[in-house]
Amino acid sequence: MLVWGAKFTGWFKVVFKQRWKYLVALLIIFTVFTLYFFQFSSVPKKILLLTGLFSILSILLIGKNLAKSTLWIIILMGSLFTFTTPVLDTPDEHAHFSRAVYLSEGHFGMSDKADQLKISKDFRVVLDRIHQNYHNDLKKEQHTTKQNEETIISLTATYSFISYIPQAIGWSLGKLLNINLYWSFYLGRLLNLIVYAILSYFAIKNVKKFKVPMAVVTMLPMTVYLAASYNQDGVSYGLVFLAMSLFINFITAETKIAAKEIGLFVLLCGILATCKLPYVMLAGILIFIKPSQYKNRKTYFIALGAVIIAAMIALLWYYYYTTFTPANRIPEKDPTEQLKFMVHNVPTAIKLMFSGIVDSISKYLELFTFGWFSYGSPHIAFMYLVYIGGLFVFYPLEIKAKNHLNSLGTAVVMVGIIFAINLSQYLTWTPVGLGTVEGVQGRYYIGLLVLLPIFVNSSKLFYPQTELSEQRALMKKSEYAQNIWVLSIATYFLLTMILLTLGNYYKG
Repeated sequence: MLVWGAKFTGWFKVVFKQRWKYLVALLIIFTVFTLYFFQFSSVPKKILLLTGLFSILSILLIGKNLAKSTLWIIILMGSLFTFTTPVLDTPDEHAHFSRAVYLSEGHFGMSDKADQLKISKDFRVVLDRIHQNYHNDLKKEQHTTKQNEETIISLTATYSFISYIPQAIGWSLGKLLNINLYWSFYLGRLLNLIVYAILSYFAIKNVKKFKVPMAVVTMLPMTVYLAASYNQDGVSYGLVFLAMSLFINFITAETKIAAKEIGLFVLLCGILATCKLPYVMLAGILIFIKPSQYKNRKTYFIALGAVIIAAMIALLWYYYYTTFTPANRIPEKDPTEQLKFMVHNVPTAIKLMFSGIVDSISKYLELFTFGWFSYGSPHIAFMYLVYIGGLFVFYPLEIKAKNHLNSLGTAVVMVGIIFAINLSQYLTWTPVGLGTVEGVQGRYYIGLLVLLPIFVNSSKLFYPQTELSEQRALMKKSEYAQNIWVLSIATYFLLTMILLTLGNYYKG
């Protein structure tokens, strides 16, 4: 015991010496934002103390392995979101929760008949506590086998069961252990977070030259916040980042692309077609890769076939959910009729889609608007823009694509995904014939942030080429210090948004 104590003391002294400045900065940020968000009113001391301790631990655990360090920070800071975010308070969480309960009761598919959309009355019990903080009374409620019709499940028809597996397992585990609804609910959230953290870990580990941008985007407060809920975005964006890691390797790594990499990539894109349909367009990059970049001619033709397979899966999935008639579908929102309107009004349709692509830039502030768009902070959004903008633009990253065709392909894929996001929202969530696209949210574009350095990084303009190569060589030798700097600042932003949540729901 004494040996372990001595080892811990020695480790702590070394780590504290390296990071005391970051810990002091953490203390200042913690104090300033607590006072600002609580406006000097009474504060919940225990949860604030726990928030501070988890934040300190996040910085202390940053190590030489960027992927592993990011994993632990997401789990630690995300677990705070898991419990401090009020019941069903993330975007559409009530619908996602109903689907998780539906899956936990053995329903892998979806029905368009109201009498078949039955789930446990537990859902309604939890729904009655919507927007209540963790001081709710769900501890008094036990699981029941009685059921109700809940047509709200139909709102999730565009997603397959895959992105609800962690939440359903957590909820089912609560039932199996016969614990109350309180701990069952938070267990489902926690498992969703852990799966997202693991997928992010493999994405960072797999990507060769974009590790820093990948780590930063996976730690974006909005992404961690969503993953720490029942929202299907946790699994979906974890899969997006994993697919992105292969995508980036294809266009930046010096090694030849092998058939097994193509197979894994198309598998991920196929799954994304059922979870985050617009991102299936990532498969399109394979068209913009020269035959010489593949291991052999056979692999090149396999890649072309993979694009066709991904497109077919996307079309089949789209056909499935557009011919599906949800029990609670609003008559004004009909994908088939909307498509007919676009075909007969081509100039209007082009104008709508073009406006949607341009307007995607204005969605940035929504990444720092939490709840059901009920609270946020433009101040934190601006500071984060300075951080991520400076990192992506000026940091001497190894981000160059192998050739202009790869760069062009990346741009086409990005614009294609933005177009697909707006098109899907116009077809499924916008009343027929309306002159604007409804339902597009900033969080839909999160996956594209990882690719921005390819186009915005300008470090070569600010450093002579010889100095730039020296900078990169120095960074490679000092990855440990680099990790501390990058991940500590990312942790600060997670902390500020947690404090914002506490300031909105835990005053007095």
